[in-house]
Amino acid sequence: MKKVFLALMAVAAIAFTGCNKDPKLSQEEKDMALVTAAKDALDTDGKALVDFLTKNGYTSMGDNVFKNGNEYCSIANTQNGLVSEIDIYTMIRPSNFEASKSYFLRMETAAATVFPSGFEGECSLGENLYQFDTELEFRNYAAQVTEGQFTETWNRCHARSDFNGTPVREITFENSLDAGIWICDLHIWKPEV
Repeated sequence: MKKVFLALMAVAAIAFTGCNKDPKLSQEEKDMALVTAAKDALDTDGKALVDFLTKNGYTSMGDNVFKNGNEYCSIANTQNGLVSEIDIYTMIRPSNFEASKSYFLRMETAAATVFPSGFEGECSLGENLYQFDTELEFRNYAAQVTEGQFTETWNRCHARSDFNGTPVREITFENSLDAGIWICDLHIWKPEV
């Protein structure tokens, strides 16, 4: 009887786990889905992006700004009501360099995958300007930067990709001296042709 019970429990456990058709996404998959949804929203009414945001824990703050913890998404529309620009950013309070840098690296990885061509990157730190032709070099360098390398006048890492009439992504990680916080901002738009 005990063996039958254990066999039934094993079958039930297998059936239960086999029925789970909604596996948890990794953070990388979530980030890529967010950037893809933002890119796909350009020149649309934006409803699909809003649905994506609300299904993924974002709440409306009004004026087309959505928040999920320290992460924000702001949607700008044209006069015709179509999405023209999207900002995905974080504002962590109290300011936290390591958490902001981690968010920057996550968004840079996702953006580089969704916007794979025409990469340009640079870091202006201390009194030095470093330029990069590949996303991998840029990301590897940015992963090593320290808070002490940022000064009042040279204080940001910046990258962009995809040009020539296609949607463009531009990402910036900097110390906002006015606000007193570290900011990571991923800006997505489609240039006018």
